[in-house]
Amino acid sequence: MNLWSFGGGPGSLSYALFDGLRRILNRALSSYLYPSIMKTGPRRLRTLEAGAGPGYCSSLIAAMDGEVKSTILDLDRNALNLAAQRDKNIQTVQGDLYSMPFANSSFDLVFNSSTMEHLSSFDLAFREMVRVAQPEGTIFVGVPYKYGPFLPFNLVPPTHPVSVWMGKLYSRRQLRKACQIEGLVEKHSRLYFFGCFVGVLLSKEGASRGSGGPPP
Repeated sequence: MNLWSFGGGPGSLSYALFDGLRRILNRALSSYLYPSIMKTGPRRLRTLEAGAGPGYCSSLIAAMDGEVKSTILDLDRNALNLAAQRDKNIQTVQGDLYSMPFANSSFDLVFNSSTMEHLSSFDLAFREMVRVAQPEGTIFVGVPYKYGPFLPFNLVPPTHPVSVWMGKLYSRRQLRKACQIEGLVEKHSRLYFFGCFVGVLLSKEGASRGSGGPPP
């Protein structure tokens, strides 16, 4: 199952409708995330969308500022190919979120939305995100909100295909607790996309550069 896809996949009507909703979500998310990296100075800014699917949000952030270099990482080559066809300036990397092929402290912003809920180890993936973020860099995680419009999915058995596609649902408290690592500072938590998702924005102030991963 392609978790970034829907229905009949690219080219189908169901996917086109799903993709339209995803683009609306990413326009709002990119407008929220971009100001978080403006404070990092005049040098070229680097962002990483870790577990990106087609990486729409990264393209939108880069389009806001010519000094932003966007990289997306995903295991699925088909998703990366779609991103490369859409945006020739985006850097696509096929790789594992649990062991990303980047040096420590490589990016000003490391983020994902609707990704971490599908992973067997949230903690391992999140520590990798922290590892590759710059000191004083920004990390954002967004996941489906347990008490929003997705509330009925709490009743669906976890092995059902719908639950597998949806992933784990989180309360705001659960997400904030999952993102607690020594040295990280929570800046903001929010509901977004009509209350379907909950996200937390953090700063790596004081966090260990090598947390959760090997040296470069």
